Amino acid sequence: MPTASFTVVLPTAVTGLDPGDPVRIGPYRLLKRLGAGGMGLV
Repeated sequence: MPTASFTVVLPTAVTGLDPGDPVRIGPYRLLKRLGAGGMGLV
């Protein structure tokens, strides 16, 4: 059976939240940004 090959890209720099970022989403408190890309911010 062939195996799949893939690459995992980990965030290189976790940054603080920007002034316009929410500090909570539901019961979850946001602490940092993990990254951003074509689909938005994480």
